[in-house]
Amino acid sequence: MKNKKMTYILLAGVVVVWGLIFLRIYSSLFSDSKEITSSKPVIRGKQDFFKKDTFVLVAKYRDPFLGGIHISSNSVGLKEKVNKIKSKPVVVKPKEPEIQIDWTVINYVGLIKNRGSNKNVSLMNIKGKEYLMEEGVVEDGVKLIKNCKDSVKVVFCGKEKFIKRN
Repeated sequence: MKNKKMTYILLAGVVVVWGLIFLRIYSSLFSDSKEITSSKPVIRGKQDFFKKDTFVLVAKYRDPFLGGIHISSNSVGLKEKVNKIKSKPVVVKPKEPEIQIDWTVINYVGLIKNRGSNKNVSLMNIKGKEYLMEEGVVEDGVKLIKNCKDSVKVVFCGKEKFIKRN
């Protein structure tokens, strides 16, 4: 009996809350006043929003590496150092065009495990031909580095990549 009373009390509370929500929505949608009121008056005119702030940094602190007091240099000295750094010529080496490798010609079909010798042999499809490959074997320019259950690590055109099973 105690649970029923609590259910009815909670149900009444939910109905009251949703009733208030719908009442506010209804009153805001169908109210006659279309005027927006503001609690703060709007002041128009020339106002100085940005005031120039002047300050000077005093960086007199102990240098944690040298142990002495750090003396800050003036701004003229800093500008000269920056100009010296910028005036050095920068030598840019032209980039060699990166070789685009078509990895779609290599497919990993599956793994065969020989129970007698405990060796793993991968079934690979390279350029439309199927090969049985062990680790370290090179076939059609593709070297098999490592066998895994779901992928193999191969080297092709000097680049290494893991290829997942189809």
